[in-house]
Amino acid sequence: MRYSHRRLFALATAVSAAGALVACRSATAPRDRAVVTLMATPTNVAAGDTVHLLGIAFNPTADTILAGYGCTPGIEFYAAAPGGASTSLYAGLVFTCELKDSNVLAPGETDSVVFAWRTPTALGVYQVRAGLAYSDGLRSPSPAQPITVR
Repeated sequence: MRYSHRRLFALATAVSAAGALVACRSATAPRDRAVVTLMATPTNVAAGDTVHLLGIAFNPTADTILAGYGCTPGIEFYAAAPGGASTSLYAGLVFTCELKDSNVLAPGETDSVVFAWRTPTALGVYQVRAGLAYSDGLRSPSPAQPITVR
């Protein structure tokens, strides 16, 4: 069977895109052994102000870790409200489904994700965490960072 260059290019593009989609939605162990830290600034804000979050993940294992789901970055942020309900700060956001550097943590690699969180209008202390993003929640979560909304 004869293939034109155009058909081969289209096929290669389709295979490449499908691979990126699968990688974007896949997750493998040892996801629970990564070391994730969170930095936030400022930590005392007025309702509706923006807090800048930096999630940093380090893979201390000999295995590659794939993180992310539904095209999210590999590092996700959750906030627990004063009443205790925890919500992904990515909820309701739409991401392009390109494979991001943070989706693949090679052995010994460190990756980071920055996120600007517009704080809610409800006052109180929110407990924010970063962790590897999976459809069933955070893995290797960071210690909680309290953010006071006044």
